[in-house]
Order: sequence, then C-alpha cells, then structure tokens
Amino acid sequence: MNTEEQLRLWDKIERYVEGDMETGEYLAFEKEIASNPELAQQIADYQALRTPLDLLKERRQLRAKLDRFHAEIDPVEQQAALKVYKNKDTWRTYTSKYLPTIAVAASVALITVLSTLFTLGYLKSMERSQQSNLKLLRRELDQIKRDIKSTKDTLNRAIPRATAAPQRFEGTCFAISEKGHLITSYHLVAKADSVFIESTTQPGLRYKVELAFGDERTDLAVLKVADSTFHEFGRIPYTLKKGTVDLGEEIFTLAYPKNDIVYGEGSISARTGFEGDSVAYQISIPVNPGNSGGPVFDTNGNLIGVVSGKLSGAEGVAFALKSSAIWRTLKDSVPNELDEMFDLPKQSKLAGQKRTAQLKKIQDYVFQVKVY
Repeated sequence: MNTEEQLRLWDKIERYVEGDMETGEYLAFEKEIASNPELAQQIADYQALRTPLDLLKERRQLRAKLDRFHAEIDPVEQQAALKVYKNKDTWRTYTSKYLPTIAVAASVALITVLSTLFTLGYLKSMERSQQSNLKLLRRELDQIKRDIKSTKDTLNRAIPRATAAPQRFEGTCFAISEKGHLITSYHLVAKADSVFIESTTQPGLRYKVELAFGDERTDLAVLKVADSTFHEFGRIPYTLKKGTVDLGEEIFTLAYPKNDIVYGEGSISARTGFEGDSVAYQISIPVNPGNSGGPVFDTNGNLIGVVSGKLSGAEGVAFALKSSAIWRTLKDSVPNELDEMFDLPKQSKLAGQKRTAQLKKIQDYVFQVKVY
C-alpha cells in the first residue's frame, strides 16, 4: 500500500470511529473489517491511541473552564472573602454570588477526574490492592510475552508438543528425608503439569518430582522424587524444630530468587503472620519472587519455617509457615506416612558451627523448583 492509499485508509478509519460514514459505506466497511483481521487491528490501534488524546482534550477543556472561573473573581472580593470571619454579611453576599459557580466547577472537575482514573484502570488496581496485600513469592516466567519468537523456533525445529510445554513458575524446596521427600509451598506447585528440581551446587542434578501431599489452607506441599536415576539425598544435617521461636531471634534462609542459590538473614519480627495468621511468623528478611518454599533456619541450624509470601509494598516484611504447623498438619493428614516423609536427625548437626560452615552443609539439600 503506497502513501496515498494509506492516507485514504486512515481517513476512512477516522470517519468510521467518529460515526461520520453514510449507512451504505458504514455497512460495507463493517463487512470488510470482519473479513480482514489486519484492518481490524489497525482500527483497534487507532482507538487505543485516540483514548489518551481524548483524555488530554478533556483535561485542557477543564483547565480552560477553571481559568475562566478564576478570571471572574475580583481580587478585591477575594481579599474580602478571606476576612469573612469578621463580617458575616459579606460572607453571605460572597457565597450567594459565587457558590453556584463553585459547585458547577467542582462537579465538572470531580466527574472528569473519576472518568480519567476509571479509564486508566487505577480504580481496579486499588481494588485489587485492598483485596490482598499478600504477595506470593513464586517467580513467574513471562513465557507468554517472550515466547512469540520461541514458539516459532519450536515449530521450526518440529519439537514434539509435550517437550515444548512452557515453564510457569520457579521457587525453592528443601529435603526432609533421605528417600526423596521435599517441602515447598503449595501455591507454587498447585495445578502443575510437571515439576522438576535442580541444584546449582550440584551441577547436572535434575529430578522429576510429584506432589505427595498438598494443603491449600496452610500453603504446604510435600514433593517426592519420581525418577529412576535417584537413589538418596544422603544424611540431612538439619532437624525440624517442633516448638516456637522467640520474638527477635536471628534467622537465615537459602533460596533461589534467581538461577543461583542466595543467602539471606534477618529475625522473627512477629509471632503471627499476615492478618494475624497464627500458623505463620512475620519475618524481617529480604525475600523476592522465587523464595516461595525456601527453608528458614535459626542460628543452630534448626528448620523453623518455610517462606510463603511477603507484604506488597513493604520491603523486609515477609511471612513463613511455622515448623510446628508443618509437623501438626502432616501428623493430622498423613499419620501413616509421617515416618517415611520425615527422617531428619533428632538434633541439628549444625549447632555451634560458623554460618559459612552451616551453609556449605545445607546448600546441597536446597533445590530450585521448576513448574511446567
């Protein structure tokens, strides 16, 4: 299409959107739009560009109205209005003269502002914010946005569809038995097609895992390695603390907020979690998407919780499911499988060791979760 034809088309689109077409031309153009997806997209793009321009026009009109309103006010009378507390008669005169104008201007301003906010989706975002300030910490992979090129490449390589399933989330899990049981957050693996664990501290380690137990209420999930090449994790150095932790006690985490294991430290900042949740702690520790399901340890290397989420818009305010709640949930839900799921040592083998030594022994039991 040359430049002249393109200009004619834009003129036609503008007349169509403005409603300036005759009935016959309008119906014919509607038929053309229905059969031409590229034309329909051009009209949608035009409307998307037009909306902010219309809003800008409305703002300018409002500003002009307000300028005219201010111009009508006599500066001398403005000063008189400021001294109204000394002269009630002057105040009544002033308000009787200008109050209707003020009311009209205020109404116009209010309607315009609300319309603008609604158009921009601001009200919807505020509504969502009020519904929940708890942000889950699974790292969502934006495959939909990035996969246009990837999908074309996949089709070109004729990779079977089953192996091209897009990855959805990433998070963290940790071992609780030598036989291949791991704990993570339920929201991370719920409704997953398939789940794998990987370790950056043990290159090449990658196992397929299955959901052995899941509880949406406590956001707790137990995974089990389902891979014929797996033998065992080896003796796990930490234990599960069944009691509670004191307010202010120092804690630390290991997790995968990126494609490498990351250490973080902080303290217990509240005995309850989000909105007073009694099965969780509030912890003051830096966490990011990907920390979901990560373990929380005390200074002796006792497992005291599992990171589940953070408070939106507040750095360093996160939440962790208590280890006592983990133990109680599994004991009530799967009592016959509890011994198999948990074969942690009675006492932590990390007590009294330097933090660097503790991390070296823990890191091989903390894994990256990849959800497809």
